[in-house]
Amino acid sequence: MGDFRPIACCNVIYKCITKILSKRMLPVLDFIVGRNQSAFIPGISISENILLVQELVKNYHRKEGDAKGLRQGNLLSPYLFVIAMEVFSKVMEDHTTNLSSIAVIKNALLEFEQISGLKANPSKSSLFCAGVSDGMRAHLLEDLQMNEGLLPLLSSVLFSLQVYWSSFFILPKKVLKDISQVFNRFLWNGGVEDNAKAKVAWKDDCFPKKEGGLGLKDLESWKTSAIMRHIWVMFARSGSLWVAWVQAYLLKGKSFWNVSTPQNGSWCWRKLLKFRHLARGLIRFEVGTGENIHLWMDNWHPFGALVEKFGFIIVYDFCSNLEAKLSSVLKDGIWCWRLARSEDLVEIQTKLSEVPLGIVDSPVWTISHSSVYVSADT
Repeated sequence: MGDFRPIACCNVIYKCITKILSKRMLPVLDFIVGRNQSAFIPGISISENILLVQELVKNYHRKEGDAKGLRQGNLLSPYLFVIAMEVFSKVMEDHTTNLSSIAVIKNALLEFEQISGLKANPSKSSLFCAGVSDGMRAHLLEDLQMNEGLLPLLSSVLFSLQVYWSSFFILPKKVLKDISQVFNRFLWNGGVEDNAKAKVAWKDDCFPKKEGGLGLKDLESWKTSAIMRHIWVMFARSGSLWVAWVQAYLLKGKSFWNVSTPQNGSWCWRKLLKFRHLARGLIRFEVGTGENIHLWMDNWHPFGALVEKFGFIIVYDFCSNLEAKLSSVLKDGIWCWRLARSEDLVEIQTKLSEVPLGIVDSPVWTISHSSVYVSADT
């Protein structure tokens, strides 16, 4: 019966006190929790850490050398969980040696249990194995004292599972097609056998109800929306490790709109670059210092991205380069452009009075009423 405990049996006074404490704790989390933590931290998504992991392991396939505690539903629980996991993160860092990864995790869990009193529950823990032999799988299960997990396929959560994972992983078109076929067979026949024929095509099921469909979400459209969110996060500079990694190792000061697609780049990074043409018209910049805005490539001017409006010749006319930042022509809130050498440059400079200047550079999601990415608007 332990799995069926009520999650919100808290009286009003208890809730008020924990609400006050959680509000006071939230502003200091950034100072005590590492950047590798993403769960329950406002402005940072766990999906960004998954994207970072994909960048780090993209070439790994190549052969080279206690009963007391807070009640469930307590407002403090997420923040205290993050703080506890920060301790576990530090323990994991201390145990990173030449031992196997399984030994590292096992030793770190044991030390974390001694420090915090929080013990891993084998009955609620599962091990998912891929690419290992049957003997290795059996050895790992015995060593960790865990069961091998199987992902449930329940009718009530089929789509939510797909949406959840699609927000983390950019799935290939063939995979989405296969998932759609499984969904459609299950919808019309109650099973997923290959010989089960659906009565209506999936694309018709995805039409809005007022157009004769069932109002289901098209998986390809959801995938595009998820990709747009990842691109938005990159420009919003959420402070996550993935964004820092992209800026330092993938972009290296270059514009996202102009950087070339690397042959050895991860699947997700190459997909983001492939879809950037869709996002370009959706992101506009409000100008502050100009240090985070590319002069020619970003959309900050009334004309939009200047290189799209006037072509690459405009960069040559201004004796500049494609990676120039807006701060090179904006000093202390004052425009300091060179003398115009072409009619295009004259036209650009005459519109500068229409550019409002603020304090910091801020990206704007143009199709959202809140100016930030919202999946429903996208």
